[in-house]
Amino acid sequence: MNRPRPAPGYRLEPIGDEAVLYFPGDSRVLYCNPTALLIWHLSDGTRTVAEIIAELEAAYPEAAGVIGADVEATVATLADSGAIEWV
Repeated sequence: MNRPRPAPGYRLEPIGDEAVLYFPGDSRVLYCNPTALLIWHLSDGTRTVAEIIAELEAAYPEAAGVIGADVEATVATLADSGAIEWV
């Protein structure tokens, strides 16, 4: 139960390099900037949060000092909204 993945039924609507997540029939909409969108795509149920952080730190070493906190906060926001679940 430490691998995030999209919750069933959520839809992703791209808007340029950003997107919104929504659940049809629900009034909640989540805005995803490019970073949140990348984290959403990496949260596919095959990686732990720690693995997502490590992958992003390797890809963006200049931002390694803030990536961990950003990923954890984004995953927490997505989980709190019901947009991701844990497997």
